[in-house]
Amino acid sequence: GVSKGGMASKLKAAKTVNEAGIHCFIGSGRRESILQEFVSGLDIGTFFPARNDLMPARKRWLGWSATVSGKLIVDVGARQAVLERGGSLLPAGVLAVAGSFVAGDVVTLETTDGSCFARGFVNYSSLDLEQIKGMQTEKVLEILGVCACDEVIHRDDLAVVCREEPAL
Repeated sequence: GVSKGGMASKLKAAKTVNEAGIHCFIGSGRRESILQEFVSGLDIGTFFPARNDLMPARKRWLGWSATVSGKLIVDVGARQAVLERGGSLLPAGVLAVAGSFVAGDVVTLETTDGSCFARGFVNYSSLDLEQIKGMQTEKVLEILGVCACDEVIHRDDLAVVCREEPAL
């Protein structure tokens, strides 16, 4: 498609499609035959090849197509666990809950500055998460009377959508 936004939005879009396994080309929209020129080998515009480590289709759907029902604001430690160690999200890392959702719904994971970095299938409802956010996993049974899962979102049910550092 043709984009009229700034370069930052074009680069963000290129990154998003690359992570979904799609090649991307950015070039001048004023040149009528720019795509044909690029495909024929002319050194024009900028090409962004798709990532080789393509995520599975389920995670691509989760990361970019699934309907989101709410969001979880998480602390720096939880963000690092997810992004750097491929970990699950535990109740202790949740600072705040936004939206109304049930277990099995898709939620976004965000930093305190509002930067979304992942999406996942949540194992607890928003009502239950309000009660257990910030708590150690061992306390969940005591607070809720039942412990559905140790994780708020298991790592197998998480899709990372941005690895960049949040703006400070």
